[in-house]
Amino acid sequence: MEGENMGLLPCGGVDNVNNGCGVIFEQLPANAVLCSLCKKLQGLPKEKVIALRMHNGWASSSIGPATSETELSNFRANSGKVNMFSVQYELCMSTALKSVDRLQEGILKDLNACWVSRHISNLRLNETELRVKGNMALHPDDDALTIRQWYNKNARAEICNVYIAIPTGMGKGTKGTSFAVEIFIDMDLYLAQMGEGEESELLTVALTFQAPLESSFNNGSSINSLPLIELAITVYFIRIICTVDANTSAPSLSEVDTVEVGLLERNELEVVSGSEGQMKKLYGLVIEGQQYVAKKLVNAGKGLIKGGVPVVTVLKCLTTDIVRLTQLWTFMDQFYAQAQEYGAEVAILVFIHYVLQITTCKYMFADMQGSLEILADQQQSVMVLFDPMTHTLEKLLGLGDHGLAGIQKLQLCENEQLASTCKQLQQGQASAGDNLYIDKEDELESNNNRGSDKEE
Repeated sequence: MEGENMGLLPCGGVDNVNNGCGVIFEQLPANAVLCSLCKKLQGLPKEKVIALRMHNGWASSSIGPATSETELSNFRANSGKVNMFSVQYELCMSTALKSVDRLQEGILKDLNACWVSRHISNLRLNETELRVKGNMALHPDDDALTIRQWYNKNARAEICNVYIAIPTGMGKGTKGTSFAVEIFIDMDLYLAQMGEGEESELLTVALTFQAPLESSFNNGSSINSLPLIELAITVYFIRIICTVDANTSAPSLSEVDTVEVGLLERNELEVVSGSEGQMKKLYGLVIEGQQYVAKKLVNAGKGLIKGGVPVVTVLKCLTTDIVRLTQLWTFMDQFYAQAQEYGAEVAILVFIHYVLQITTCKYMFADMQGSLEILADQQQSVMVLFDPMTHTLEKLLGLGDHGLAGIQKLQLCENEQLASTCKQLQQGQASAGDNLYIDKEDELESNNNRGSDKEE
């Protein structure tokens, strides 16, 4: 309050320097000093004065020093009954851990100090939401960031104007040290948790005035003009099942006559350097809620073929893929069973040697790739093998099958430990010979008289 005479009751001082127009007393004494805004209100019709007060959130023109406690309680309980609105709050930078998460609590603590002057109880955390200035929602993962991390994340040139706003009244010199945020208040949720029902019968007619609701919230009217972003396409396919004979390891294929549906991602999967081949691209594929990897063959030659790889070639390559994977699965089950029986070490090179042994050097896995995966049901990590390459004497398995030349390049049993493990697996495999060393070309040829298959 201002004025030498303490009997004067200004609403906020001359020119409203104390911002006192939140509550206007109509029962002021005749010699009260009014601010410029109140002087304008004095000259307006009573209906417009009421509308302006409701629009600005002022409680009632009838509130004054003589207002009873009961009336004040009613005014507080029923004031601000609108759907939702935002309150701007300004802050400075912080590097405290999870300070974005705690920022909302700090703002509410300060906000509730004035909130209860017009409402019956404090705002709760779940009734509010921290947003960027302009009613822009934060990303769900932002709660775990420090304020400095959040600022650096959104200060990039392409999104800076959307998320970073200089607080009102502060110059551009504060850029990089301060930014403005808002607290979004859901009044429907607030009133529902307060148990508020119909408006009190004690309210005057003036308080039932419906002021227009204003907000900076974008109601999405421009959504129809936005381009449709399609992240996946629907694909239809027929499943081919491969089975392998337990004794001969011979594969057989069968086709399911039911057409299935899946979602194929448009964007290519990112794989670690060195894992991506030059002849294929990988895409995410979802079938009945289960995630798979789809392979697309590409022409890696210098003269690119328009239209990509022919369908016949793709079908042949993918068919050999499923045969390799199914045979890998079958051999691996047998290998684990025998390794457990004879107490041998389980290792990829030993497995490759094992397959050579039981096929009498006619079939060999090479370029074994794998990744560590965690089994949720067993709480342990396992090596998952995928995309194997094979060499067969008959060159039956398409791309990457170099026949006898591929088998000859394998360096087996390079140390005593591996040699010992291989000998352990030999027990019970008398037909495989007394040892597993394959050092000479003529030993390979003696197993299969196909000298004409040798490649440079």
